[in-house]
Amino acid sequence: MDENAERLPLAHEIRQPLNILRLVCTNLRGRLVPLLDPSESEYLEHKLARIEEQITRIDELLTEK
Repeated sequence: MDENAERLPLAHEIRQPLNILRLVCTNLRGRLVPLLDPSESEYLEHKLARIEEQITRIDELLTEK
């Protein structure tokens, strides 16, 4: 079995919770951010963007060959 075939199940297991985190970020951005004061909204947007950046980095690592 080659290395990529061994990584596929692990990559799937890691991506699944990452996709849930992406969904949570989207939901927070759509439902909570509009209700906050501008300074709180900006803070939360910054934190959500940082989470999404980290998710993307992990996804890219899993995709590398």
